[in-house]
Amino acid sequence: MAKKKRAPGAGRKPKGDFANLSTHFSVRMPAALDEQVKAACKRSGHTRNQEILTRLQNSFWRELDEENPRSLRALCFMIAQIPENSWRTDAYNFRAFRHAVIGLFDKLDPGGTPGLRRRRSAEQEGAAILNRVWYELVNATPKPTPIPDEAFDVFPHPEHKTPKFRRAVRAYMEKRDYGMWDAKRDLIIT
Repeated sequence: MAKKKRAPGAGRKPKGDFANLSTHFSVRMPAALDEQVKAACKRSGHTRNQEILTRLQNSFWRELDEENPRSLRALCFMIAQIPENSWRTDAYNFRAFRHAVIGLFDKLDPGGTPGLRRRRSAEQEGAAILNRVWYELVNATPKPTPIPDEAFDVFPHPEHKTPKFRRAVRAYMEKRDYGMWDAKRDLIIT
């Protein structure tokens, strides 16, 4: 019995971030990797295709992250190695954690004398930076809803109206917006 051919346009329509797919690509993978993909699909609720595409897209975003100064990434990594011990909810643990972080900075101090042609001292500059960042943190609001398609209509260039461009902008905004709102929530600042 001959297999029936699907009618043009029939079948399940793609959904989610990768709904407008135009290129077909087939890939073979080891069984163990396929099992990991299936398990990830159960956790995320994605189809296998959506899960693989999401992870592939995230790998490209990680490359953008790697453009950040390596020393800053290394510092964040080192701070993350300090045992957490409920530092946000216990005064003793907070002071111990703070002492460890300050000690890490002391060990990383390049030494020498700060430049002499500055408008203000390093302490004043640091306080100004901290005040700006703290203000943004305390006044952070929940993440906005995703940018509607109509918002892209103002861009004059046709490439800026493509689904690919819209996804890239939305992904960038979502990634950028973790910062303040989620940091406020995760640091228990009310």
